[in-house]
Amino acid sequence: LNTFYDTGLSDVPLRFAHSHYCGLCSVACHGIQNQRLVEGYDLVSEQPCYNDDYVYEECLENVLELIGRQVASGAVIGETLTYFDLAQPDNAGFCTCKTCRDVLKKEASQSGSVVMFANRISEAVNEVYPGIKFLIFAYGLTKVPPKTVPPNEYLIPTFCLDGCCYV
Repeated sequence: LNTFYDTGLSDVPLRFAHSHYCGLCSVACHGIQNQRLVEGYDLVSEQPCYNDDYVYEECLENVLELIGRQVASGAVIGETLTYFDLAQPDNAGFCTCKTCRDVLKKEASQSGSVVMFANRISEAVNEVYPGIKFLIFAYGLTKVPPKTVPPNEYLIPTFCLDGCCYV
């Protein structure tokens, strides 16, 4: 499993966990759901459309606001603010729009849309706040890595066994 979601970063180990720590932390825990980064979805039973530009813009705005508040409160990027939890909600209700179905077909996993979305968010945030890593899940329907879309240098996948909601 150490080659799963190979980030190419030798100093960033693949994490195996599922915890209750949310937000700016070192272990992923359904950040999109727990931090309410996207509105208009029942994040208990459905995933947002990771290929929708409105969802991307709303999530990016909320992430930048949360990080901005931390920085304004004295957090130092790379010291007291290193990670941001961008892990998907805890459900299997993935979007079935044409774009999401096309990505699923091409990538052979729901992880394709999730990784593409997280890559976009992390790249945009690092233009404003360089040095922040983003935690995503390899969990449930996203355990299989996408065929052609690797996580970028800012993503750290956390592998979770299905049904393991505690560290």
